[in-house]
Amino acid sequence: ENFVSEYKAGRTPSPCVICNAELKWKSFLKKANELDSDFIATGHYSQVEYDAAINRYLIKKGVDSSRDQSYFLWGLNQKALSRTLLPLGKYKKSDIRKIAKKLNLKTAEKTESRENCFIADDNYHRFLKEWEEKRGRHFKAGEILNERGEILGQHRGTVFYTIGQRKGLGISNPTPLYVNRIDAENNRIIVGDDRALYKNKMTLKDINWIAWENPPDKIKADVKIRYLHKAASASINITGKNSADIVFDKSQRAITPGQSAVFYNKDIVLGGGVIA
Repeated sequence: ENFVSEYKAGRTPSPCVICNAELKWKSFLKKANELDSDFIATGHYSQVEYDAAINRYLIKKGVDSSRDQSYFLWGLNQKALSRTLLPLGKYKKSDIRKIAKKLNLKTAEKTESRENCFIADDNYHRFLKEWEEKRGRHFKAGEILNERGEILGQHRGTVFYTIGQRKGLGISNPTPLYVNRIDAENNRIIVGDDRALYKNKMTLKDINWIAWENPPDKIKADVKIRYLHKAASASINITGKNSADIVFDKSQRAITPGQSAVFYNKDIVLGGGVIA
């Protein structure tokens, strides 16, 4: 439901982040308690280490940078981290395959998958459409406009678009156009050129701090605005208990509301939040 409601609000969610914090870990820990087990273990390519100097459990990047999944774990609290083991974090994916092959495990030859686990074919357009139809609803078409307010075409429903999208707009223009803003309230898609996608500021909400109980007012860190994005240097200015304004040293392309922004100090996850 969160996945659908976020898209309907004009945002692009990170379902794996919410699933980890609100479903997987809570369910695993509940089962661990029933079994009187001290720890749980998952197959995430990341690491959890205890830092005695600050009395905090920290999330660290996995050894295999191409498979690192620390980005998806920022929502976990200290209680959950204190009982979490991530054994794969110290290995490369290729090493794990070799171990699995040696043990004659079927997973040794399993193909890679980065799809949403609840959408088998990774077709979220179909999923959203069917979700609404089953509830007697449908997504309304609306206008695609440029920044001057000129109507350029029609969209099929704001949920089917995301910031930075170029393909599938169904409009012709002498130069390439990209989704610059999604105005879900007025059922409009606003497009512009590539330059309009670059911004150096954003606001975060729902922040969870890993490295601090009470963070300093100003923090310098590398910030990752989506999973496959290269973390960029930025200043984090705390504005509330769970909110902050982020100013990047260099403008970043397609900052997308709803996505997770995760703060790093080298290989350590300082915390993360949701782009407002």
